[in-house]
Amino acid sequence: MVTSDPQLIRNILIKDFHKFGQRPTVVTPYDHPIYRYVIDNTDDKLWQRIRLVMKTVFTDRTVESLAKKIDNNLVDLTNELDNQLVGQSAAAAVVDIRQLFINQTIDMLGLVMFSWKQNTFNDPNNRFNQIMKRLFFPKKSRILAQLVLPKFILQALNMTSTISTEALDDFTDLIVGELAKRRNNNNNNNKKPNFLSTHICDDFFQSLLNRCPEFIGNKTQSGKTSKK
Repeated sequence: MVTSDPQLIRNILIKDFHKFGQRPTVVTPYDHPIYRYVIDNTDDKLWQRIRLVMKTVFTDRTVESLAKKIDNNLVDLTNELDNQLVGQSAAAAVVDIRQLFINQTIDMLGLVMFSWKQNTFNDPNNRFNQIMKRLFFPKKSRILAQLVLPKFILQALNMTSTISTEALDDFTDLIVGELAKRRNNNNNNNKKPNFLSTHICDDFFQSLLNRCPEFIGNKTQSGKTSKK
């Protein structure tokens, strides 16, 4: 069923949202501490909780704040385009637009997600850039394998998804490292965070943490979170 009625859409997404909790069980390619909690792979109550938390992040004030980062990122893009065209005649100018926009997109993700200023145009081998490329731009061989090989061979080759387990592990390490750094900063400040504050968060990751205080106030030991 498809609807374009704004009021009906509002009722479905907000007022009557609790009535749409049953979702089909999704069989993930592999059980992973991060991948299993991707919103597309969850169901029922967990899906509702993730969606409700994420919904609170996209307020007008937060989006406006993050839009400024996107504007700055677009300025970097135009500057890089100018730099590549400097000294070239209009007829001879050749620019790899695809690679230019890939770098710009990855830089924008770093800014919006973690407030990381990376300048991938000048440093294409930085860790975040390499991880993002492996997540969003998988090798053509993995894509081809998904199309032509039977499932039992894919399982034997550990290629049941276009995303490799190594890329997911690296991304997990990246997230855990950033979480530990912000948790340490919070503990060093000796201040109890005000999770009900209307302060505009610097990035998407911090905005999520402010709505899930259990991830900030706890200490990590041996890779596990211990609740006080």
